[in-house]
Formats: sequence, structure tokens, C-alpha cells
Amino acid sequence: MGNARRASRTLLCALSGLPILLLIQRACVRATNFGGFDEWPMLELSSRWVVGFPHANRPLGMLWILPASLLPYRLLSFQLLSFVYLLASALLVFRLCQRLLPSRPLLGFVAASLVVSWAPGDVARLNCIECAVFGGFTFAALAAIVGFVESWFEARGLMLVLACLLVPIAARSYEGSFALLTGAPLLLLLTQAWSRRLAIWSGAWMAAVGVAAAATLIPVLAGGGSLAYQATVLKPEFDPAVLFGRFVWQFVYHLAPLVLSPPSELAVRAVPWAVGLFAVLFALAQRGSCELADREAWRCDAWSALLGLGFAGLGYALIVVGSGAPTAYRLQFLSGPGMAVALASVVMGLARLAPARAREAVAFLLAAWVVAVGAGRTVAMQQSWDRASAYPAQMSMLRGLVSRAPDLRPGTMVLLLDEGGAWRATFGFHHAIQYLYQRRAAGCVWGAWDALYPGTLGPEGLHSEPWSVIRGPWSVRPHTYRYDEIVVARFSGGRVEILKEWPATLPPVPAGALYDPGSRIQDLSLPVPERRLLR
Repeated sequence: MGNARRASRTLLCALSGLPILLLIQRACVRATNFGGFDEWPMLELSSRWVVGFPHANRPLGMLWILPASLLPYRLLSFQLLSFVYLLASALLVFRLCQRLLPSRPLLGFVAASLVVSWAPGDVARLNCIECAVFGGFTFAALAAIVGFVESWFEARGLMLVLACLLVPIAARSYEGSFALLTGAPLLLLLTQAWSRRLAIWSGAWMAAVGVAAAATLIPVLAGGGSLAYQATVLKPEFDPAVLFGRFVWQFVYHLAPLVLSPPSELAVRAVPWAVGLFAVLFALAQRGSCELADREAWRCDAWSALLGLGFAGLGYALIVVGSGAPTAYRLQFLSGPGMAVALASVVMGLARLAPARAREAVAFLLAAWVVAVGAGRTVAMQQSWDRASAYPAQMSMLRGLVSRAPDLRPGTMVLLLDEGGAWRATFGFHHAIQYLYQRRAAGCVWGAWDALYPGTLGPEGLHSEPWSVIRGPWSVRPHTYRYDEIVVARFSGGRVEILKEWPATLPPVPAGALYDPGSRIQDLSLPVPERRLLR
């Protein structure tokens, strides 16, 4: 009993080092990694405690980022929240392994370490706002699954009810969670003897999944624009051959960097720091454990590896159906826990094939290689962000705008001629203007992608026609801005200019209409807390 207690204490010490490992892995990641599309809508909407993406049939899509609205420094708060969700997901994976494979604590520790270390191709993991959003989805799905498994081992019906209640919340946050949640009963069906209670537990869980599926399908069957995003952006694919190819590529994106990453990626400071800390934590986790002594357990490792790969595939599943983009973008969140278990199982299985004295060293070296490549890949992806982030251009443009138009009269439309290429879609600029001017003004980028907020210039002015599905949930409505309510700004060469005359590049102002931007601009009477973001 004393040895078991000591082993548990050392394992706990090892797990307590995971936050430091995550910090090392993500020390280079900047809070200013902006993709250019969704950051400002999420910032502005979450600041108003709006929780849904109605155009994507995700009524709880922003639920998990609301805590970031409580902190003053918004980008850092999103970064902190993403950190918390990744760490919590790692600990949930450890707990799941501990419950299903109680004699394999080292495997659970390695899997938890790889949850925080291994997402080698998903650049969204470095976008602080998207990482908080998708990290929240992953945490919610894992929390539901772990609650389901815990309720079985504790034989507590109330815990099962709570886990089942979390299912529709997770699924209505993000439809990609459905496949992962559906696979949860397999964890018990493949590891526990069949019984009437197991049938009841699995049936209750699948009933909860069915309720979530019905809640998802009802808006779709009712018509409207509740799947406008999936229909216009993702464009679902149902050809089996095409889908099979997409799945194969996602596994390639997730595993190929282990052998194809250039050696130069390992020549960064994060790699020795991550490997050094992992060595200490691995030694603590291994201390007092006899897990690697059982040479025949490699068969169990093979099964757990296959199960992990299966759950990684479930993590890809619904998104692969709806996205043909040849990248791993946003696809290594839900699939990450399963892949971490698969890699940890392979590490343990290969180590068992080595001579007894070398097994611990082999297991460490194999796991440390994944940690090292993960750290190097993170630095390399951050370097890509440094070259491609939309943050510098967008912040430069917005700083220039608020310096020349400190405040705008209610009902003003800022029409942007974006010659500097700061904005890739009108909806990002629209929400940025709403956020920085506290909803007294709106924005439109001439010639940019006009999803969500299409706008047209006509005889009466600029008519904004928000998609009908977002009007109620986001408190927006169609509106025609007269020419004397429009302020035209030009962003070019890193500078913003408020145009005093209507530009020739736009359709001409109709006879009798007046363009007078000066009448819309006024001095700022009170500080705007939201503008701290521009610093």
C-alpha cells in the first residue's frame, strides 16, 4: 500500500508539470495571430454575451469563450482561456486512460503530455481566439465522455444524467462533436463485460445524442438560413472515394511530421527546454511503476492504439464531410486526444519489444521525439503567422481610423476602400467598427467578401441587408444609410484617410444627395474601454 501511495504521489507530481510543459510549448505563440476573418465578430459578439452562430446552426457556438469577456485585456484573456482548455483536455484524457486502463498510468501520462504537445499541422491552434473557441468545444466533448465513463465506474445514475445533459450542450456548440460523442459507448463496450446495466448506460447516452441530433435537424427541416455557412462556405461532400481520400490526408497531416519535419525545426530553444522538462516528468511518472515490465502487454497497446486512431478519425469525421481544404486547419482539436492516445500506445508497445533494461529508455526517447518535434513545429508555425497574420494591417488601419474619427454620430456607416488589403471580408470590419464605436456605427468594405452583411449602393444610399438568420440573435436589422450618413475611408500605404469628396471609384452620388463626412465625425466625450485593444 505504501508503494502504491508513493507511486501515486510521483505520478501526481508529473501531472502537475504539464502546465509548465504547455507554457514551454506555447511560449512563442503570440496573442496577435489573426486569421483575418472571425476574430472581430467573436470579440464583439462575446462582449455582448451573444452565444450563437445562427447561420451555422450553432446556437451555443460562443458559449465557451464567454469567460474571456470578464477580463479587461481581451486578447490575453483569450490566450489564457485557450491555455486552460488545452490543459483541462489533457487531464481529462489522463483520467479516461486511468479509468479504462488502471494498470497503465504511464501510458495515460504520456498521452496527456502529447495532448498539449502534438498538433503539428493545425495553425488554428496558434490563433488565440480560435484556439479558445475550438479548445472549448473539445473540452466540452471530453468532459461529457469522461462524465459518462466515470458514472459507469462509480455506478451513479445522477452522474450519468449530468453527463447526458452535457451532450446536447457540446453538440449544439459545434456539430463536429457529434461523431466523437457517438463513439463514447465503445469505450465501455470494448473494455467491460456485457451486462444489463451497460445496456442501460449506453442506451441513455445514445438517447442524449439523439436528442441533440433532433435539436440540430429541426432548424434545418424548418428551412431558413440556419445552415447558410455550411452550404456556402463548407459545401458538404458525400462521394465515398473523395471522403476516404480526405480522411487519409488528415492522418497524413497528423502523423507525417514525425518523420518529415526538417531537422532545422529542432534547432530552436523551445526544443531542449521541452525535452528536458519532459525527461523529469517522465522519470517521475515512471518511478515505482512496473508497467513496462510486462512484455506481453504490447497486444493491449496495439488495441488502444487502434482505438485512439478510431477516435481521431471520429474527430475528423463531420468536418471532413464539409471541408475539402487541403490543410489540417481546425482539424487537430477534436482529433487530438485520440491521436495522443494512439501515439502513446505505439510508444509503449515499441518499448516493450526492446530488451528489459532498455525499455524505459526506449519509451522515453520515442515520446520525447514527439514532444521535440511538436515544439519545433509550433515555432515554425508561429514564424508562418509572423509573415501572414492579419493583425498588423488591421490594427494599423483601425488606429488610423479612430485617430481621424474619434467618435461617430449614431447611425453612421464607415465605407472602407481597402487598398492596403487589411480586411478579407466585410463582416470582420463591420464588427470591428461596432466594437470600437460601441455600436453607434457599422462598417462595410467595398469589394470584399460580403457574407453576413451584403451591402449595395443605390439611389437612397448604402443598403445593408444582414442575413435574416442572424438578425434576431445578433440584434441587427436591414438599414439604408443615406449618403450624408456615410463616411468613406481609404486605407493605403499603411495610412488612413477620411475622404472629403466622394471618390470616383464608387458609383456616383445621385443628384440631390449630399456626402458630408465632417458632419458625422465628433470628438470623443468619454473613453472607450474597448479601444485598449488597439494598444
